[in-house]
Amino acid sequence: MPDPSILVSSIPAFMSFPGYTTYSATKAAVRSFARTWTAALRDRGTDIAANVRNRTDRSSAKRATE
Repeated sequence: MPDPSILVSSIPAFMSFPGYTTYSATKAAVRSFARTWTAALRDRGTDIAANVRNRTDRSSAKRATE
């Protein structure tokens, strides 16, 4: 049985944020790809999921740029 594949999406796939039009659209596209590929590859036993994380602690990234 093939291993599942996981694509990374984020909250803007579901919500609109001013100034993030392209980012939100690409994250929505990732979700759509995952659902479409799962349907297309179902007969091969392949499962593809879009992982949507909640908020991420970015304090270490912020400190690294200071």
